[in-house]
This record gives sequence, structure tokens and C-alpha cells, in this order.
Amino acid sequence: MADSLYIANLEKDSGKLLVSLGLLELLSRRIGRVGFFRPITPGDERDDDLKLIRSRYAITLGDEEMTGVSHDEARALIAAGEEQRLFREIVRKYNEVRRKCDFLLCEGPTIFNLSEAFDTDISIRIARELGTPTLHVANARGLSVAALLKNIAVAERLYAQHQCPLLAMLVNRVDPALFAEAEAALRTARPGRPYLLDLLPEEPGLGMPTMEEIVAGLDARHVSGPTSGLQRDVNTIKVAAMSAANYIDFLEENDLVITPGDRPDIIFATLAAIASRHYPSPVGMVLAGGMAPGPSLVHLLAGIDNLALPIFLVPGDTFTTTLRASTIKGVLRPQNAQKVARALGHFESHVDIDALEERLIETRTTTLSPLMFEYSLFQRARAERKHIVLPEGDEERILQAAEILRAREVADLTLLGDEQTIRNHAAALGLKLADVAII
Repeated sequence: MADSLYIANLEKDSGKLLVSLGLLELLSRRIGRVGFFRPITPGDERDDDLKLIRSRYAITLGDEEMTGVSHDEARALIAAGEEQRLFREIVRKYNEVRRKCDFLLCEGPTIFNLSEAFDTDISIRIARELGTPTLHVANARGLSVAALLKNIAVAERLYAQHQCPLLAMLVNRVDPALFAEAEAALRTARPGRPYLLDLLPEEPGLGMPTMEEIVAGLDARHVSGPTSGLQRDVNTIKVAAMSAANYIDFLEENDLVITPGDRPDIIFATLAAIASRHYPSPVGMVLAGGMAPGPSLVHLLAGIDNLALPIFLVPGDTFTTTLRASTIKGVLRPQNAQKVARALGHFESHVDIDALEERLIETRTTTLSPLMFEYSLFQRARAERKHIVLPEGDEERILQAAEILRAREVADLTLLGDEQTIRNHAAALGLKLADVAII
């Protein structure tokens, strides 16, 4: 059985986290120590994904162990023409963490504008260097069936060009209205594919923000109502600017209501709608304009037992607040167990888990990439450290080899030749050999 799997993608927002969770759920039931590794981190953003994965699957690895290089480091290395150094560092970190796990799931980088030349295929190149079986996640959102088939063909060609065999491809976020047509088209377009291919329809609820995420995104201040249980999804944002009598006819289940803070009529109409069995129940309310209800109204609200409407206040105007709220995306978080369960159910309902597990069991990694082979050689040499004497110590190729050996700390070195000549030549080449013996 393979002891690692690499998840790759070529488009943004493909839903790799959903796939990572589904695979970790499968692996954690069958394997003891499961690890998770990201070759390149997502940048300066807080990595909520790692928090979710660590907490749910009891992974004891630290953040440093679960990541290769940062986004900024990767971008700087590529800009400097140091791609091999980037891949070499990723290979080193990958092997260090793999020794601590029975199975290691790797999640490749999304497109980060690292470099125009590397945006498209950097994830595939990393997969090839690691030599691990690869699962590709394609984003079909907004695509026709013809465009979906074209994207699959493009991905197949790229993997073939890089000599990176696919274990499976999951096409995510397929338009539900086109799902049956897409499945039929894939069965006839290329039967007998050498990899597993499954489709997952778009699940809008997974991308909807919760009330808690809206509050955090707007930096809103609590005014009244419950502060716990803010995990309900916000389906739609409703701006209540008309009269209360007209507004309630537009109210829908799980709405977020945004209204100016000087509209007590909207507040009470919303509370009445929640109490009435004839009207839907909104998720919460945000008062805009920095205008909090007066003390009497706040006191009145505080006296209502089991007030079911969380009310928050923001300083911005109604238009700006609505615009900001509409850009907040929902993400899977440890505290939102219901959404995580929904995501796992969606994955397991549309992916052939048994077929995927069978392919993992049957797969053996027999090919080492050049960098992986280099790493294994250095590890063996380090385990059996020796003293190496290099003649012709003033030659450029000897000096470059000496610096690599010194940096890797795999052997004690001695160069033969005139010491001053060798050190001058090394300095001219920008090589660091100050601690290498020369006789």
C-alpha cells in the first residue's frame, strides 16, 4: 500500500479542503499515525485548515512540521531562479515528517502568483519531485459539460508531460443541473481511464458564512440577544430600508437582516416574525450607522425571555456594511461540527470510497525523482559519515561539490592544493568554505 498521497489542483477554489477531510476521515479509520503536510503555506492568512485537521484527527505534528516553506520564501526563490533549491527544501521537510507517520497526506499549493512561469504546474512539479501518488481536484464551477471535458483533457496532458501518474481525479463543484449530463459524457468520452474519476456537485451550503463569521468579518459589537449558537448559515442578506409592514413579506428563512440602527420598527417586526408561525426565522440582525437603540429599547429587549434574535452593531453605513458582509465566505472550522459533518457526507455520497481505497492499496511507489534520490544518498552518507579528501582543490567543480557536501554535513572534508589560491577562488565564486581544511 502507498504510504502517502498528494492532492493537487490547477484552479483556485477547487475545494481541496473538502477532499483532504474526506481522505483523512477514510485514512484515520484504517491507519494508526496519519500526518498532514503542505509543501507551501497559503501566505500570511491564518491557517484555519490546519487547526481543523489537527483537532479533528488528533494529529500531534506542529505547524512547522506540517509545512514546507512559506509563500514568501517560495516566491523569493523562484524570482531568484532558485527553483531547485525550493524543491530540495520541500523534499527535505517532506521526508522528515514522513518518518513520523504511517501515512502522510500532502496538500499541494493553490495558485499564489508565485511566478507566471510556475503558476500552472508548480503543484504537479512538486508531486513529481516527491514521487507520491497524486489525486487531482478540478474546479467545475460555472463550466458547461463541454468546458469541463476540455479542462479534464488539459489536466491529463499536463500530468503526462511531467511524467506524474494520476491515482484519481475528483471534479468538484459541478452544476447540479448538469450533473447527470456530465456523468454520462465522461462515461463515453474516454472509457477505461487509468485512474479513478468521480464528480461532486456544487454544495452551496458549504460556502455560506455563519452568523459568527459575519460578526467577526464586520468586527461587530453585540447589542442584544444570544451570543452562543451563532453557527447557523446565512443564506441571504436582506437590507431592511422600507416600512416594517412591507419588509416582513420579503423575509426568508436564515436571512441576515441589515438595517439602520434608528429603525426600532424593523427590530420589533423581525422579533414578531420569529414568534409567528406564519413567517420565517432570520439568523440575526446587524444595525448599521453606529446608531445603537436607546437605553429604554435595550432594557426592553433584555427583558424578553429566550430572545432568539442576535443583534449586533457596526459603525459603517448600510450600503458599505452590506457590501462587506456579501464578500465574507464561509469556511470549515473546528467549532462548526454540523458543517464539517455535512461536508464529509457530501464527499462520501459522491466519491467511490471503496475504489479509492483499493487503488491506494494496490499502488506502490517505485520511482525516485532526482531530488528524492539525492536526498536518500545524503541520508545514507550522513549515517555513515566519512572523511573525504578532494584533490585538485582549486577547480570550480571540486569547490562547488565541496560546498554542497559541507552544507549537507554528510562528510568531513579536506581539499588538496595551495590554501590561499583555493580560498581566493572560492571567495570569487561566492562559496562558503571557511571551515573546510586545506593542505
